[in-house]
Amino acid sequence: MVFLKHIWILIYGIPLIKGCSYYQNMEPNKQYYLYNMEYPNSYKPSSSCTWTASSPPGTKIMLVCNLEIPQSLNCTQDHLKISLTGSWADAHRYCGTGTLQLTTNSNSMMTELGIASNSKGGRFMCSTHSTGISTDATTSSRSASCSCGGRSRTRIVGGQFARVNEFPFMAAIINLVDETVTCGATIISDRYVLTAGHCVYQKLAKNLGVLVGDHDISTGSDTTASALYPVSSFLVNRNYNPTTYDNDIAIVQTDRTMAFNAYVNAICLPFKQTSTTFNNVNVTALGWGSTEFSGPKSEILQKTSLTIIDNTKCKQSYSTLQPSQLCTYSAGKDACQGDSGGPLVWVDPGTNRYKLVGIISFGLGCATARPGVNTRVTNFLDWITSTTRDATYCIM
Repeated sequence: MVFLKHIWILIYGIPLIKGCSYYQNMEPNKQYYLYNMEYPNSYKPSSSCTWTASSPPGTKIMLVCNLEIPQSLNCTQDHLKISLTGSWADAHRYCGTGTLQLTTNSNSMMTELGIASNSKGGRFMCSTHSTGISTDATTSSRSASCSCGGRSRTRIVGGQFARVNEFPFMAAIINLVDETVTCGATIISDRYVLTAGHCVYQKLAKNLGVLVGDHDISTGSDTTASALYPVSSFLVNRNYNPTTYDNDIAIVQTDRTMAFNAYVNAICLPFKQTSTTFNNVNVTALGWGSTEFSGPKSEILQKTSLTIIDNTKCKQSYSTLQPSQLCTYSAGKDACQGDSGGPLVWVDPGTNRYKLVGIISFGLGCATARPGVNTRVTNFLDWITSTTRDATYCIM
């Protein structure tokens, strides 16, 4: 059974309500705080509370939380439940340790702290304020307005050419020394891309760049959207194993904000699919990698459809396979050399938006009888959000 706990709301340190359920009409340019009543001490089980907030029409609510809530599978035990639409039907649960930054889809938000009856305790502190909606499609405000995961309407082995700028979230890691594409990557916000850990492992940030908005990397005439951003820093997951490729994920930060538009934009992250295995689901792999094993790389972005298979079956080919990895297989199709770090994307039928479910990691050969292995993104959402504290993500 899950119990709910009191939340204490303050405006600039002045107590507003000490109760179980309350409503806050947020005023412009004011900062609000919510945290467990015992903060900075840990909460204890036995009581319940919810918080509903509304900001002025035409605004959205930005929420930044520091969480120290015990981790559990799919956050079924202690959790902070947040609705960005004002409806519990669209709420998502969060737990673990790190920083969470969210923006609502409208001018209302609901929050609830759920505590298991056998909880060992935890704590959280959130700040929130209302923010105006920008309609400027050339700035990073597109992230806050939840325009992630779109497809622009304007060779992987066994694949086909993508249309020019068909996938605005596609990026590449560039070796600035010899100006070559070394790996794929995926834009997750206007300062960050995700790639495979082995793509940047033991490399120097000053030698790397992030290429966005490109299609045919041999020419600059096929699109006006391409831009190259030097890398300011990167972080490989501390549990990355270069032998087994477990936890093969890295976050790369550009030296300045990427200019978002119809052809360069962020992918949606699968915040609402944390309990989904994606078994037997079709996904799209993207990359400029080789079109055959040890063959030449494609100069034009390629796409191919792959099927995610059950990890139990995949372990027949890879005995060291971990739950944080997922496998793909389709006869005659595969990711290949040079595609590493690139995305496996899935179209969410509920939103018709692309979501990043995998990062291409490794395989034995290309398009063989063995599956390809990828990093399972849902296992790293807490790490991603806590590492990119200045980023804003859509929950869709």
